[in-house]
Amino acid sequence: MRHLAPLLPAALLVPAALLAPAATDERPLARFEALLAEGRHEEARQGLEPLVAAAPDDALLRCLLAHALVGLCDAAAALPQADAALRLAPTWASPWYQRGRALLLQHEFGAADTAFTHARARAPEWEPGWRDHFHALAALGSGDEARAIDLFSRSPEARAPGGPAFLFERMAALWPIVPEPEPARGWYRRAALEWFGPAAGATPAQAERRRPFDLAPPVRGEWRVMQGHFGDESHFGIAGAWSLDLMQVEAGRLARSEQDDRAEAFFTLGAEVFAPAGGRVVRVVADQRDHAARAGDRAPLLAADVARASLGNHVVLELAPDAFLLLAHLRHGSITAVAGDRVVRGQRLGAVGMTGVTWAPHLHLAVWSQLAPVASRPLRFIDARCRDAKGRLRPPAPFAPEPGESVLAR
Repeated sequence: MRHLAPLLPAALLVPAALLAPAATDERPLARFEALLAEGRHEEARQGLEPLVAAAPDDALLRCLLAHALVGLCDAAAALPQADAALRLAPTWASPWYQRGRALLLQHEFGAADTAFTHARARAPEWEPGWRDHFHALAALGSGDEARAIDLFSRSPEARAPGGPAFLFERMAALWPIVPEPEPARGWYRRAALEWFGPAAGATPAQAERRRPFDLAPPVRGEWRVMQGHFGDESHFGIAGAWSLDLMQVEAGRLARSEQDDRAEAFFTLGAEVFAPAGGRVVRVVADQRDHAARAGDRAPLLAADVARASLGNHVVLELAPDAFLLLAHLRHGSITAVAGDRVVRGQRLGAVGMTGVTWAPHLHLAVWSQLAPVASRPLRFIDARCRDAKGRLRPPAPFAPEPGESVLAR
């Protein structure tokens, strides 16, 4: 179950005013730049493609389109746009920059390294932090870790303490983990070790990152932990290490039939999800369609729009300045909240569905200590009981359930 979006962090474009020919109308360009800055890549692509078709010699439009396509993880479509812009404007930095980002998605690290070097030579003063951020990935992929760490030290993400932790996290995100988790898993593990440290012998800063956040379950009834903290299937990396995957249990069973692995057979499908505490909605993704993947047939994942939205439909609640609750894989059409809403404990937020990378309906939840860049933190449940894998109830105290254990929510 893939839960960590493989997208690279958003990076700014060369401002249109610096590059656009005098004849270019800057008003629509500014609109597209705003869409890209907000991460609305599909909307930008849909608007830019007809403009590029009507004005194929406009290098800036092609740069903008290349940016949108990279944001959509479509390197095959982005590269021709960047290359056309290079032919039209060989002295510009932006086409080289977008070409480098597209090549990263194709794991052509040497060529990406060259592209970012050209971008630096043409405009060394333009957005050096984000350029060096991506250049660091190219250097790391090329095997030059010392140069990569030096480049990454100038990235906006390096402002968060933790050394090169987020460099390794971003390198991991260049690969999917379905159907094969390597090499992504190895990079994610390295990132998590750098950020959280070992369980014994962590630095004071790492120990603080391991401090748990207590919350009531966002569900009702009995739910079994299918994958826990640092789960070997997909819960690794800085953003995902402290996640939990929960499935609803009825009469000791997960499904109506042990022989049926369709989503409809599981009690979890359609189960309601609630706010476990009062807070503010800071993020909502609700446009992902449910798919029909299952353990015996994961092919629908290839057709579903999961490359850009591996969490599927989800809600993020700010519960405290250092606690943001993620509730993911929600059903299309079920989410009732919008960004900016204030919610109260017990308020319905949505229902579990089959969106994002999953082949059985489950609720993926995590507490993040920060949003930019995302970092998870341990969580413990309160106002609930834990049933261990042998069916015994634990004493009523805050607990972090292990795989095979169940959360009994009120």
